[in-house]
Amino acid sequence: MASFRTAFHTLSRRVASSAEHRPLLSLARDSTGLRCFGTSPALALRSSLVLEYPPKRHTQIKSKAFRKSTKKSTAAFDFSVSEDAKEEDTSVNTQYYQEPVFADIPELVPEMISTATGTGQVCSLPRDLIGQFTSSVFPGSLFQDFSTTHSDGLLIREPLCQVGRLMETPDTRSQAGATVLLGQAGVGKSATLLQAACYAYIKEWLVLYAPKAESWVDASGPYSRSQDPELFTQAEITANWLKFIVRTNKHVLSKATLAEEVTIGSKKLAKGASLEELLSISSSNSALAPQVLDALLTQVQHGVGVPVLLAVDQLGALYTTTEYFNNANERLAPHNLKLVRSILPFFDNQRKLKDGLVLGAVSQADPRFRLPQPDSVMAPFSRGLLPSPFKFQTLTIPPYSREETKNILQYYKESGLLDNDITDELITKRWVLTNGKAAELLRYTLTHANPRMV
Repeated sequence: MASFRTAFHTLSRRVASSAEHRPLLSLARDSTGLRCFGTSPALALRSSLVLEYPPKRHTQIKSKAFRKSTKKSTAAFDFSVSEDAKEEDTSVNTQYYQEPVFADIPELVPEMISTATGTGQVCSLPRDLIGQFTSSVFPGSLFQDFSTTHSDGLLIREPLCQVGRLMETPDTRSQAGATVLLGQAGVGKSATLLQAACYAYIKEWLVLYAPKAESWVDASGPYSRSQDPELFTQAEITANWLKFIVRTNKHVLSKATLAEEVTIGSKKLAKGASLEELLSISSSNSALAPQVLDALLTQVQHGVGVPVLLAVDQLGALYTTTEYFNNANERLAPHNLKLVRSILPFFDNQRKLKDGLVLGAVSQADPRFRLPQPDSVMAPFSRGLLPSPFKFQTLTIPPYSREETKNILQYYKESGLLDNDITDELITKRWVLTNGKAAELLRYTLTHANPRMV
């Protein structure tokens, strides 16, 4: 029973720390083991965790005397499943389980951004695009945020409309150059970049969206030395990104064509062939993925028949350091990775898209890959100034205004996360206490869900 008590108390503390101070727990037992259900009114989410009891242990060789002495003491604890328990549906604890509440919000359409008519409105993202995302693909805490609110709703803000204006015509796109979203931690840089990618997707652009550039440099994937001793390739990571590009661009790949002849390995593609044919090479042979990516980036420089958005989140990782080492046990710089070296010239304006836009966003979540701080020899990113070594333009994402805070709190109330009435006092207090940061506002809402708390 000690193992049971340990497991139960561990779950109790986990639910208490993640939701509110008074978690509601219920226990049931089925053929898979002991099942615990925790539901918090603050989250209004169903949480089902399976704890196997008795827990799995390494097989031990026990003596006959030990088995005989313990047989009688363990007989009192019968964990076999009765017929009634088998027939009973234990997947939902009807006493404590609360059905999630889904806010009625519109889906994003281009006019909301291009004409700024949707500014201040919470809109959901395109279902057919977000459906291609796995939980590990979403940057930052967006997946947890969407799971909490039961919706992929994001607020349309003025910086997003500014990006939309840059994307509006070929002239504005060619004059814009590379643009990077800056701002304090938690203000919504990743959310804005994701919304820009969705906007380009709706307008039938080719979207080269990299949501987690830190995974390129954190040694989470294999790497190998290329023919150049100073350059290393990451075939598996590159192949996975290309597969993601294929999944999220199915509607446009057949329309995008090669501007010139391409030869990769034994495969030769004529001018005018579709990008779908080019990307299929890496799908069948991941070792050729670095060559396929190089060919793809060369083609978008010359034009592929549709506008192109290159959007890279966690961009700071490409300018700081890596967790990779060479044979001499020396840490590799990001530009020693072929994948990174293929992307950086687009942000240094050494390579340009013939028709498209280059966007990036920085992240401060991982201290290893943060861009230099204000007191360093580099210029201060946190104040939105442009460091001299970098050649891209910047667009600062500000914290929420009071009116935006009001709109988000209304969305939380419609999603079942907030029981309070939306009063001027509540809006002002939460706006001030969270400094207008989107991440802090959601966290504060979850920890102050009781109507008596303001």
